[in-house]
Amino acid sequence: YVSINSINNFYEKIIKFMVFGNVLRNNVYPLSVSSERIIQAIEIVKYAKKNNCDFIAHGSTGAGNDQVRFDMIFQILAPEIKILTPIRDNSISREDELNYLKENKINLNWNKAKYSINKGLWGTSIGGDETLTSYKKLPEEAYPTKLKNKKSKKLTIEFKNGEIDGLNGKKIDVLFLCSGHNKSKLFLEENHIDKTTRIIDLSQDFRNDNFFIKTKRKFIYGLPEMNKSLIRKAYNIANPGCFATAIILGLLPSVKNNIIDDDIYSNAITGSTGAGIIPSDSTHYSWRNNNISWYKPFEHQHLEEINNTLFKQSKRKNNINLLTYRGPFTRGIYCNSYFRSNKSINEIIDLYKIFYKKTAFVKISKSEIDIKNVVNSNKCLIHLKKINDKILITSVIDNLIKGASGQAIQNMNLMFGIDEKSGINLKSIIY
Repeated sequence: YVSINSINNFYEKIIKFMVFGNVLRNNVYPLSVSSERIIQAIEIVKYAKKNNCDFIAHGSTGAGNDQVRFDMIFQILAPEIKILTPIRDNSISREDELNYLKENKINLNWNKAKYSINKGLWGTSIGGDETLTSYKKLPEEAYPTKLKNKKSKKLTIEFKNGEIDGLNGKKIDVLFLCSGHNKSKLFLEENHIDKTTRIIDLSQDFRNDNFFIKTKRKFIYGLPEMNKSLIRKAYNIANPGCFATAIILGLLPSVKNNIIDDDIYSNAITGSTGAGIIPSDSTHYSWRNNNISWYKPFEHQHLEEINNTLFKQSKRKNNINLLTYRGPFTRGIYCNSYFRSNKSINEIIDLYKIFYKKTAFVKISKSEIDIKNVVNSNKCLIHLKKINDKILITSVIDNLIKGASGQAIQNMNLMFGIDEKSGINLKSIIY
């Protein structure tokens, strides 16, 4: 199956306007789950057209409103694609379904639930005997989330240009921008964000071009092991890329101390989560499992970021030859960088230990390392070896944590004067 993430689209196209207009069904409650169906149907049509599908199927029983929402949108946007509704078309009853499951030895609790609970992003709807009329209240046990506070509470919500800007007099302290590349600039252009709100951007929009003229915001490159003092004073952070984090941390002490004699060669392999959320042939499990391939050889988008960052630290500029791979695993980046140097291995190990001595998450390992040493943690492990005149540096990180969200939280902690390990002092899966 394919999971399509369209949360941002749902907010921009639906929720935002329901907030603007205070839209309520019968002037009583928000359009919660039903409002999602429009975006779901549109995304299904997009995916079906992209993959030249002849059919779209949905599980309507013929009893509810969702069949109308899906059928209408499918017919308008893709009249050439046939709609399949096997349960509705064949008049398959609940009893028929249960008998089929029992005949195939699928044994579960088949007692019909007293309440129908439909959870959505914008809200949860509950159906039962009490909801057939307006005379009865739902009992406490009907709610999936139990009531925690029975006292009334006053909330003051501030709006700017129709969107929520503050709660109870408090502005947003920190804003994480987690949209795709090139979308952060667009968001900041279209939305007023108070200058006192700190921004941490996880896209590549500000890693190389760190001054955004339209909002007059200057972004600091958020690698704590290099820019800790600047991050503490910053209001805007460009969170580093995952490959860039692994490669820069592996090479930074060598570059800064000018011990590299000629070109640098880096080979880095990443898990499937490094490919983002947009489905493609090379992200499907059936293709990825027990398979390996290179992609974007010598021109990966993080290469510019790596060059810009590393060689601000040195008078020399060594050429970096970066070869990236898709790996048959889910999480982690395993990177080998090597170059010629006349320094001894003991000198280099001492140099790395001193450089990273006061860092929270970078550790120098005497033993060889692998990605299980770091997956589920914010750590970067580094191992050093010398063979003849070549220095081999292995660096490993979890691409989702130290390569993305964990590093973003580490940056937030530093910006607010919190212990930088707070919330991310995690153990790896090897333990």
